[in-house]
Amino acid sequence: MKKIITLLLSVFILISNLNSVCFAEKEHIRVTLDSKEINTLSEPIYKDGVLMLPLVEILEYIDAFVQWDSENHEFIGNRKGIRFAIPLDKATAVYDSVPIELDANTREINGVAMIDSRFFGCINGIETEFNDNTFAITTNNQIDTEYEEWSWDKIKNILPEGEYEVSPEQFLEKYTVSRNEEWMNAKIVDVEGMPFSKALEIETFKQPVNTYDTKIDVDPIGSIRKGDVAVLTFYGRKIKSSHESGNAFTEAIVEQNYGGYAKALMTPITLSSEWKQFALPVYNTTMDLQIEKYDLNFRVGYKPQTIQLADVRLVNYKGDVSPSVVAPDSVVTKYKGMEKDALWRKEALRRIEKYRKNRMRISVVDKEGNAIPNAKVQAKMTRNEFMWGTAADDWVFNVVGNDSLYGRNIKKYFNEITPESTQKWPLIEKNKGIIPARLANWAIENNMYVRGHNLVWDSKSGLPQKLIQTIESGTPEEVQDIVLSHIVEMVRLFGDSVCQWDLLNEPGFNNLMRTKYGYAFAAEWFKAAKYALDGKDVKLYINEMEITGDKKSDPPTIKRLIEIVEGLKAEGAPIDGIGIENHCQKLIYPQDFYNQLDEISNHANEIAVTEYDLKISDKKIAADFLRDEMIVAYSHPKCTGFIMWGFTDKYHWLNNAPLLDSSFNPKPALENYIRTIDDFTTNEEGITNIEGIFDFSGFRGEYDVTVTVNGVSKTVRCCIKKDEPNLLLCVYNGEDISMNPSSTPKVREKINIAKFLANRDVYRQYNRTSWTEAKKYNVNAFDGSSVSAITDNQYNTFWSFDSINSFITVENPLISDATKITLSWKYANPYQYGVYVSDDKYTWQKAEKTVNDHQFEINNHKWVKIINESNRQISLSEIDIR
Repeated sequence: MKKIITLLLSVFILISNLNSVCFAEKEHIRVTLDSKEINTLSEPIYKDGVLMLPLVEILEYIDAFVQWDSENHEFIGNRKGIRFAIPLDKATAVYDSVPIELDANTREINGVAMIDSRFFGCINGIETEFNDNTFAITTNNQIDTEYEEWSWDKIKNILPEGEYEVSPEQFLEKYTVSRNEEWMNAKIVDVEGMPFSKALEIETFKQPVNTYDTKIDVDPIGSIRKGDVAVLTFYGRKIKSSHESGNAFTEAIVEQNYGGYAKALMTPITLSSEWKQFALPVYNTTMDLQIEKYDLNFRVGYKPQTIQLADVRLVNYKGDVSPSVVAPDSVVTKYKGMEKDALWRKEALRRIEKYRKNRMRISVVDKEGNAIPNAKVQAKMTRNEFMWGTAADDWVFNVVGNDSLYGRNIKKYFNEITPESTQKWPLIEKNKGIIPARLANWAIENNMYVRGHNLVWDSKSGLPQKLIQTIESGTPEEVQDIVLSHIVEMVRLFGDSVCQWDLLNEPGFNNLMRTKYGYAFAAEWFKAAKYALDGKDVKLYINEMEITGDKKSDPPTIKRLIEIVEGLKAEGAPIDGIGIENHCQKLIYPQDFYNQLDEISNHANEIAVTEYDLKISDKKIAADFLRDEMIVAYSHPKCTGFIMWGFTDKYHWLNNAPLLDSSFNPKPALENYIRTIDDFTTNEEGITNIEGIFDFSGFRGEYDVTVTVNGVSKTVRCCIKKDEPNLLLCVYNGEDISMNPSSTPKVREKINIAKFLANRDVYRQYNRTSWTEAKKYNVNAFDGSSVSAITDNQYNTFWSFDSINSFITVENPLISDATKITLSWKYANPYQYGVYVSDDKYTWQKAEKTVNDHQFEINNHKWVKIINESNRQISLSEIDIR
């Protein structure tokens, strides 16, 4: 029976790889504009299912301005104020910031630039249709929706007087400086030619660990109650700056001065040499800011600079002004890109179809291998590969039987949890890791993913007191020993119960140790974690805040994040992913958030949206925005999850969670959330064809597949995965059905808490030389491209040998004592390959197998070559030389 199954699977794979589509060429294609035929100097071309049109001619016919940009090798222009860019020799274009994946390269044909006709259907106000050899373009009188930004100049003259919480005089008289003269200095200076005569000049001499370590504070004289409407206005300018951009920076904050420092305003400000007035709405829907319990402050913890602030006013209009006047983002009823037919969403959904789905083929045969037609097949997704998650903590266990309402809602709506607080280092010191370990085990019991959060939060509030004291008075080696012991202990405790770790949290804003000891010091944290994982499939992340799609405020944060990631990687840090905290202060164009994800994804193998919430009061528009943010995240090929930072107001840090109120009643967003996840869930059923085959395209994830033949049913759990065959062979023997899937779900092991508590000293031990002395392999493909990813102990990376005699060479990094090479393959198949050794890369001899079929004697030879000896694609996942 096993031989029959092996043979059938081989044939099955061969058939699966023979699918192809043929397109007939078309001639004499007409082009019409608003039903009138237009004559183009260059003939349209239809080939391989793609209609190519003369780019410049068609754009000019529809009143678009277009010109050639020789420096960037692309056509640029705009139509009705909306910009586009079309690179030559690429299958991409950008329109209104939306990247469009075309079906063919834009290229010169007979000296004319030709573009896939699909581009024209993406232009606002244009509809296209291709039928009967006619490509029809229709323009309409659609008026583009305007999304004007809030403007202080437009509303300041219609506002009532209001009440000062902070006046210009009070700011200058009552301000306090948070650091001594070693860090910064502040003084009042005279100003000429402005509506004010005095300003506060702030000079900083040293960049602190956190932006809030140096700041100007002032205590307001009144309270801002929940629902009050206020505006902060001020003027600012730069006197000098040491930042490479030439600009200076501050951050305006209105926050409680105790507890969690809940914020009603938090806005980064960029200052140039010219005076500029800033007006920031403060509309607070979630908390009371009581007198003496909150403050207004300007953070200045940046590179040394001198700035001036003047005419600072915090005015509370209370109930005399509608929130829609001073804080339109809080009550807005529209945002750019929310339209049902928005281009960004259409392109996102196209990407989802392209990048999130794979085909699955189910074959049903009898024991002789004969096809069984009309067998009933049902495929039901049980867990998406993508994480739809929430922050959670031990409220799950707040009732007898571990069946709290909180926990039941998590199981109902999510497939992932992230410990919100209990896994952070200061709390680990108290709970010994037991509470987050219980939470992880609960998640595994309920078939949920777990993200670890976090191992190192490099700030005084994020580190335990014993480490703070050692940083202040100990040696770097003593500090590092504490950090590495903690990392190794936690990574070993949680093992592969977690799928990702936020190893370094918010490094752009918290860098106590990294600033003091450098990038190499911090890179060792990642090396230690990878060492402790010992080959387990767990990804190591950097998690960063203040990335929301806001094109004005976010770029400095993203630039700093990329510098940190690349700085750590240069020191050898094995960074797998980047987490994006998406705590939205206002509504944005969803495409702008996607573009930020895309920029960040260039610096890691994967990304994830790790902390989502939205600080606006309009629940209906919040529901639509949540849907769009979910689509944005799922549409990015490298994104692995979309995680809310809490789902109910009852346990939310701002009392304004996305899905449920404090009594666990649904908000409007819940319906959108459920519908969106359903849209990305596959459930298929049907019958096998005459060849005994049933196949479908499904979202990647885990499935229960049930096959019924002659009243006999059998169910198996299997997977649809990227880069795998996704095959299920079912053999019916008259009484039973054997189910043979090509892949099955990974089972993550629960944590043995008792074993950990009994062996904590062992768990935290590490051998630093195991990673500090590691050498990189020099692995090159037959075409010369680097494939070093197959030496990273991550079995989801691999190199494919496409044809006979394709090969890779490996330089032995341990020539003096390395005697064996072990090969691990992506798929467990009987590949035909050879392993050869050489000292000069010219003369080769075949290596001998050891007791292991995939292990070979190399006997200290300098070079090793692995050759594909078949016409079949084979995929090598890991190389180990010892």
